Amino acid sequence: LWLERPYFGIILSLGTFICLKNAEKFKKNDYYLLALLFIGFSIYISARLSILINCLLIFIYLLKSYRIQRNTKIWTGFGFVLLIAIALGLSDNLMSRMKITNDLDKTTHLIKAYEPRFVIWPCAMEIVENDLNLLMGLSGFNEYDEKLTSCYAETIEKPDKREYYLERKFNTHNQFLDILLIGGILPLLVLILSFFHVWFSKQYSLELKIVFLMFFLFFLVENALHRQLGCYLFGIFVALYSKKNE
Repeated sequence: LWLERPYFGIILSLGTFICLKNAEKFKKNDYYLLALLFIGFSIYISARLSILINCLLIFIYLLKSYRIQRNTKIWTGFGFVLLIAIALGLSDNLMSRMKITNDLDKTTHLIKAYEPRFVIWPCAMEIVENDLNLLMGLSGFNEYDEKLTSCYAETIEKPDKREYYLERKFNTHNQFLDILLIGGILPLLVLILSFFHVWFSKQYSLELKIVFLMFFLFFLVENALHRQLGCYLFGIFVALYSKKNE
């Protein structure tokens, strides 16, 4: 279990996906219970993206299921949303991670102050606009790190926060921005088109489209392909579900 939260979260979501698929295929309620366990654990560890993906999976499952009647789908969906809302309300850890308070302005301020992506993504876009060779990207990861940390040093006003960012040397926390910075526009287009090709092609199964949707969301907030685990997960699941027939 010694994993970083986002990677543990995506594993829980992939587990939920498999459980819902098997529940529909084998018509066994045990898989529903296991899916609920995975969803509950994603709330327990406060994996925000995983919670969102799990909600999407439940919604997609209810829409495509032929075994569940329409009224049952509506009430199940309503009950699930209510259950998630109650669970979120009871999770002090998650509320703290999301910086949610009773004051909307304060909540917005806290999110901007404590969410690293509000600092990282503008810095990455500044590099794209001012210093990036769109055809070739940057010269390498050394320049990549230097330009990001230089931006952190110039834009972060609070000394302790600036020191923290300079020490951690955060990457872009977005796989698409990462590919653009290190490889230029062509590799970025290849990556984006691979997602669109699967989503809009009739030759691929709904399962592969869902797998690509999960990884697309994951790629939006993490540099998943920087980690062996991220590469393993993406490669294994794409390979398993890209068959035209099962």
